Amino acid sequence: MRTRNLSATIRQQLALAYLVISVPAFAFTILSLRALDHRIEQAQLSPIDGDQFALATTPRSAWLMSLGTWIRVNKLPLSISPRLDEANDNNTRVAYALSDVRTAVLYLRTCILFVGAFVIILLSQRLSRPLRDLNRAIELLSHDRLDQQVRISGARNFQEMGEGLEKLRVQLLTSEAQKTQFLQHISHEIKTPLTSIKEGSALLQDELLGPINDEQRSVTDILVKSSQELQLAIENLLDYNSAISAANPSDRSSVFLDTLVRTALARHQVSITQRNLTINSALEAIKSTVNKSQITSVFSNLISNAVKHSPEGGHLQLSLNLNDEGKAEFTIADQGHGISSHERARIFDAFFVGKQQTPSTLKGTGLGLSLVKRYVEAHDGRVECLNPRKGAAFRVVLNADSNSNSSGE
Repeated sequence: MRTRNLSATIRQQLALAYLVISVPAFAFTILSLRALDHRIEQAQLSPIDGDQFALATTPRSAWLMSLGTWIRVNKLPLSISPRLDEANDNNTRVAYALSDVRTAVLYLRTCILFVGAFVIILLSQRLSRPLRDLNRAIELLSHDRLDQQVRISGARNFQEMGEGLEKLRVQLLTSEAQKTQFLQHISHEIKTPLTSIKEGSALLQDELLGPINDEQRSVTDILVKSSQELQLAIENLLDYNSAISAANPSDRSSVFLDTLVRTALARHQVSITQRNLTINSALEAIKSTVNKSQITSVFSNLISNAVKHSPEGGHLQLSLNLNDEGKAEFTIADQGHGISSHERARIFDAFFVGKQQTPSTLKGTGLGLSLVKRYVEAHDGRVECLNPRKGAAFRVVLNADSNSNSSGE
């Protein structure tokens, strides 16, 4: 159960307990007041001798009479001034005494109800505060925000829960550091031979080592494409790792987003040509202050996904324009098999790979779209997975500079 729901449940249980106690107390108070009213009425109508007066004003009720008299004299809230008809001396004194007892009973029961309500509210606040702190700590941990120490105040049980979460946070930090070190090491070990493969296949493809036939060219094209995909996967691993700690990207500058889209398209030109894809683009010249490398990576990953899942001879639709909010809106759509509603809910999760994969020499790592989401949100933007009739579509919304009407590069 989430701590937020638990907090609401505690408040409901405390309110229910208050009702269980206060309703019978209120009913008993009404009955007591009615009984006192009846005795006051009898005291006014029937003569009372000395013995009856002594019985009516016993020491057990003396403190109530004293309290009621003090309340009546000082005219405190809820006090009731006695309205008595003319009667003999004992009748008047008994009626006044019973009236003061009635006032004291009413005042005490009312105060008890208010104090009870105050205590219930105070308990609810004292229990809800540490629960809110726990909920906030859990939310931060679930979003990989490990930079803030977990501190839970309140009862010892809550403090122990906070200490447990703090230990978990430290363990996650240690694990994160180990993962970072591992990724850096393995990426370095892979990139060194990959560079040789990429450069060698490029030499063969450009026929710098001699002419090649069509069959050999198809093999070199596969080598070039595979090396590019592998390089992108390695870059995504490194970029994702750095994106976790880089909540606010530095090194921002005002750039034309349409230029970054064209740069990203150029990265995948070989794959686009091999799959015989047609690019239909409508890109407006829009400036935005962004981290150039990160936003280029956003466009590159979206284009890479669209190319990978497009059928041979398909179309890619790209658009970049200012929306009604005055923000830059980039949309990309393909004609692939699309994304199911179940996958759409998890499509931006790290390492999530959909079941419907097109034949490819390299299976995706599931980091591309997660990286896109992190980079876009770090720029105070948003990314959405749309639901077109055919294929898949994504929309990225970023802040636009005020001077976005200039021409692109």
